[in-house]
Amino acid sequence: TGQILGCFNTGTITSVKDRSGGIAAINYGQITGSYNRGTIAGEKIVGGIAAVSGPEADGMPCLVTGCYNIGAVTGRETVGGIVGQNAAEISGAASLGSAVTGRSKTCTVAGTNSLQGRLQNNVWWSGLTGLPERGDGAAASQPGKQVTSAMLIDGKGFWPRVHSSFNSPTLWELREGEYLPQLVGEG
Repeated sequence: TGQILGCFNTGTITSVKDRSGGIAAINYGQITGSYNRGTIAGEKIVGGIAAVSGPEADGMPCLVTGCYNIGAVTGRETVGGIVGQNAAEISGAASLGSAVTGRSKTCTVAGTNSLQGRLQNNVWWSGLTGLPERGDGAAASQPGKQVTSAMLIDGKGFWPRVHSSFNSPTLWELREGEYLPQLVGEG
């Protein structure tokens, strides 16, 4: 258990086995106000922010909130744009990478979401590719909202609606001409 606040990754992370995540391999605490822009790859259980999140430990809530992923996420199975294997809460997260790719258990936000898992107010980019199709031919997705490039370009109006932490001037800033928020003080 613990907390990760205001963390980012821009490098490529590759695991030859299991559990590859942009910010953490395993999360039993809280990941808030963090992002990944790097490519994340592994065999099984791969997530843009965390490979595994939850369940809650020691009575402390386990969650991923106010985070975004813009990097490609690839694996064989259990692949998610935000979390690969979820048994906690994912809220106010944005899965904006160009691809979330896997052969099974692959989805926009969480590759798998257990009965304890809660998905709330998450968004994913409409241009996301690589997702397997459901039986009816539609791409696999989860509760939340699909967003378009035009919505992203309206950065200052868009991000606070995803999660209130994106409106925190001590954590995030949206620079002129940019559509992705950066952490305050980031080069």
